[in-house]
Amino acid sequence: ILQKKRVKIEYHANYSQELTKRETEPIGLFYMMESWYLLAYCLLRKDYRTFKVNRIKEIIPLEKDFEQIHLDLKTLIKKLYTDDEE
Repeated sequence: ILQKKRVKIEYHANYSQELTKRETEPIGLFYMMESWYLLAYCLLRKDYRTFKVNRIKEIIPLEKDFEQIHLDLKTLIKKLYTDDEE
């Protein structure tokens, strides 16, 4: 995360009960609702995704640098998990 390098994760998707492989640009780890999560930019979905850490089966570091500049973790969490409509 600190080196801004991509990682490939093997992830057990709870909704489909399938093992998926995703290349990601990891932004950070955070604790919410009694679980740890990885917030990352998913290159497959071209969007930010939250991955529950205990469902990540393998992490493979890649030598590829991030392609994008991302907001910091705190700002992204606020943007993704708060309702701005008031």
